[in-house]
Amino acid sequence: MKHDLKEIGVVLTSHPRQQLFMRQGISSYLGWQGGPIVLAYDDIDVSALPMDLFMPPVTHTVCPPAKYARKMGHAGGCAMQLRNGVRKLYDLGVPYAFLGAADTTLYNHHALLDILAKIEKEGTDIAAFQFPTHGLARTEVLWRVLKRLDPDNPPNVCESWTGRQIDELGFTRCRYRDINGFQEQLGRIHVQGRYARNAGISVGDTWRVGEIWPRPDGG
Repeated sequence: MKHDLKEIGVVLTSHPRQQLFMRQGISSYLGWQGGPIVLAYDDIDVSALPMDLFMPPVTHTVCPPAKYARKMGHAGGCAMQLRNGVRKLYDLGVPYAFLGAADTTLYNHHALLDILAKIEKEGTDIAAFQFPTHGLARTEVLWRVLKRLDPDNPPNVCESWTGRQIDELGFTRCRYRDINGFQEQLGRIHVQGRYARNAGISVGDTWRVGEIWPRPDGG
């Protein structure tokens, strides 16, 4: 079956201390010919962000309720944003969802169609090269996994939590032997990680660089 990029929507997770690296990651989607791109942001709203820099290619934004915003930690917050973003694509009726991050590029957009072909050839449900922060699957499958998240009991490790849900639901994943080669095929660069390596610091340390744009509530 031949697919079209318009069948694929994108969820880009992000949080305020990733602002320094968002522009480069999101700008790699310029020229995107696919479905909606949802920025799933771990804050009360996105009014502090210069959205004119991100829209296009971002078409929708979603944020958590104030009760959970910025309070679930990195892993739990990531899971929450994935849940919010996938729910948005599900509600929009987008057949497939690619999970990305706002600080990571995707320059070779059409390579996603090769992933879809691999899923169908292997008869698997989810293509995971760094799941859940980067993966591709039918939106319905991802929603069935992520709607199991209890925001009041967030996972300590998002990857292992989602892996357990996938196994419990009986879904299967196709893997890649050459992860680096596949990331090169997609044109993926973890901008924040590259900055950390170049600066000789950890990714966690990059969060201490600070936010470029203050939150509206000053928090």
